[in-house]
Amino acid sequence: MVIETPKYIFAACHLDHIGATARTVQARTITETLQARYGNSRKPVFLAGDFNATPDSPVIRQMSRDWTLISVLGDSYSAKDPHTCIDYIFLLHNRAAVRVEGGAVATEFTSGDVAVASDHLPLYVDVVR
Repeated sequence: MVIETPKYIFAACHLDHIGATARTVQARTITETLQARYGNSRKPVFLAGDFNATPDSPVIRQMSRDWTLISVLGDSYSAKDPHTCIDYIFLLHNRAAVRVEGGAVATEFTSGDVAVASDHLPLYVDVVR
């Protein structure tokens, strides 16, 4: 899924939960597609999602070739017992410039039950253009 606004481009993904090879192929396809469409853009391109891969995995290392990891490496899975980092937010290497001012795994909420809404805790980043 890709959403383009006047200033930003947002994409979301959910990579395969079983096979590392499938995740690598999916990540490569996403990167090639977004790089072809937005590689020369001055708009920041953000990719967020469940990569089903830990920070030291081949797929996350592959992503770092064309993307900058801008989210914290925090345990976001599972929402009921967070103990694994498999969710990330990346920024595409293109002609856009942003400054990351912060971010976190959201663990406190003023209302609602995040463990009912999803099996993952949400991530966020604060960026300035």
